[in-house]
Amino acid sequence: MFLPSLPTIIPNLHPLFVHFPIALIPLSTALFIGSIVIPYSNWKEKLYTASLLNLWIGTAISTLTIGTGLWAAKHIGHTEVSHTVMETHQYWGIATGLLLLLLTLWSINTFRNHQTLKKTFLIGLIIATGMVTRTGWLGGELVFRHGVGVLSQDASKKQTKTQSSKPKTHIHDTNHSHNNDHPH
Repeated sequence: MFLPSLPTIIPNLHPLFVHFPIALIPLSTALFIGSIVIPYSNWKEKLYTASLLNLWIGTAISTLTIGTGLWAAKHIGHTEVSHTVMETHQYWGIATGLLLLLLTLWSINTFRNHQTLKKTFLIGLIIATGMVTRTGWLGGELVFRHGVGVLSQDASKKQTKTQSSKPKTHIHDTNHSHNNDHPH
């Protein structure tokens, strides 16, 4: 088969969801700031509405992100060192999710009552953006520093050999080197 099955390349679904809150929550914050500083009333309303939609969608996907992250923590292999980082990432993720839920409920209530959120709401969005950033940083540490949730090159090669008996090739430019770890 040309493409490996989804569980082979992504052993859990957490990576499919994490980038949505990472993108949508800071975007919500930026749009909210824009709705405050831009003097044109037509743009103010559009930016404000876009900010709320990004917050609401980001919060909804955050619940999926947290759920799949909790599943991954129990089912993905990791070391003792990465376990500590994983727990910290988990606590930050849950705390961030709770703050996002609070901000979402606050904004929905305000929106339903045809009121406008004040600058105090912006403080909450800025804190939430910082928390999303910190949580994402810890997740990146787990993947890129500790290799949690990804196949090593050796494991990937073993799986590739069992999936297909055809030799795999790849092309490098002439200046590329792996310090002689494989023949060219």
